[in-house]
Amino acid sequence: MAAAHETKSRIYQLFWIFMIGCVIGDLIETVYCFIGTGSIMNRSSVLYGPFSIVWGAGAVLMSVFAMFINAFHFNTKSIWGSILIIIAGAVIGGVHEYYSSYLSEILFGAVHWDYSDMEYNFDGRTNLLFCMYWGIIALIWVRWLYPKVCALIERVPWKIGKTVTLIATIFMVLNLYLSGCSLARYSERFHDVPARSGYERFLDEYYPDSLITSLYPDIKVVR
Repeated sequence: MAAAHETKSRIYQLFWIFMIGCVIGDLIETVYCFIGTGSIMNRSSVLYGPFSIVWGAGAVLMSVFAMFINAFHFNTKSIWGSILIIIAGAVIGGVHEYYSSYLSEILFGAVHWDYSDMEYNFDGRTNLLFCMYWGIIALIWVRWLYPKVCALIERVPWKIGKTVTLIATIFMVLNLYLSGCSLARYSERFHDVPARSGYERFLDEYYPDSLITSLYPDIKVVR
């Protein structure tokens, strides 16, 4: 029973780490793009809400990494410990970003970023500079943010947390499903594939190309 409760608690914790990571990541990318371009661009991965799925999933991966090193009582505060976290974080983040781009291409026929014009890129899906950013983020997350975020989640009463989690889960599942369908339909329209059902006609009417390109300014159909 204790093991089952611990697993349930861990899933609950990771869900909210995912949600928090989505929001923080969206904010970071918005600020980063504003500094680079001087304009505010939508950086969300979904149609509704400020949620960057790549960042949310990255936060979960970094949290699992933190759990792993904590289980082995790894000294994260030493110089060599910090260096190893940065290197491991760079590898984890780089692989995650690479395969997130690849998965987007397979599922929707489109990608949301292309680093082909940057030095030391890997198939345009990630690059050495951004891998190092992931490494620095991993160090900040493992040493400072992860313990604080976990403590914050634990402070929420279980009855409230359970209800809010159920609502948030339903919202995100529907949001992801509708966003995925809209992106897939966008790629089909790019290839002049006509709507084959009432649902696809609904997507064409309410989520046209103009809306998709405004929500995903860097989207690029690749297949």
